[in-house]
Amino acid sequence: MAGLSDEQLKLVRWRLEHGETVQGRPFYDDPKFAKFCEVANEAEKKSQAGEVGKMFGKPLSPEVVEEMHFAFIYAEDGAADALNAWKRFCDMLKETEKILGAIDAPRQTCPREGYSSSC
Repeated sequence: MAGLSDEQLKLVRWRLEHGETVQGRPFYDDPKFAKFCEVANEAEKKSQAGEVGKMFGKPLSPEVVEEMHFAFIYAEDGAADALNAWKRFCDMLKETEKILGAIDAPRQTCPREGYSSSC
């Protein structure tokens, strides 16, 4: 990130702490996240913890994560399953992959009242 001004570096730092890529896209749009999904799927195949492909309901991919994110964003009030699933997933990413702020990942529009991300 050489050549960036202090202001640009602050913006990059803020984005990385709030579930965004350096460019301001959701964390799951980063090509490195697709690689993480491949590794997670392989680990799940080798795991004795459950049936193959059942931990996430289908193989993990950026598209599956985007579906989870949209389920969170568009969840009805009181839809605890969708809300809790996204929260658990974000907590797991923070703990295992050091992806910070995933709960705040942005999207173009966000109807969730009180949702404090940049969407």
